[in-house]
Amino acid sequence: MRLEPFNPRFEVTLAIALAEQDLAAGRVDEAYFTLLPLSTTVRGDEQFRDTYRRAVALKWTVDARKAHQQHAREKAGGALDPEDVER
Repeated sequence: MRLEPFNPRFEVTLAIALAEQDLAAGRVDEAYFTLLPLSTTVRGDEQFRDTYRRAVALKWTVDARKAHQQHAREKAGGALDPEDVER
């Protein structure tokens, strides 16, 4: 049996593919957290950069929307009922 040398690009390619699937399915948090660990080590990969930027932008949008919806449920003084808290 012949062992092939480790391909460091494999991990990046796999992360991009998984993140693309998550984004297509609307799972923004999963896509973001799949790419986040590699975001500090991967340099010069345009496909990774584009996918990561898209995941970050979508995550910011989703988080802002949740915050806006939660703010709309606040009562006087900023109080919320426990069932109104987005997790």
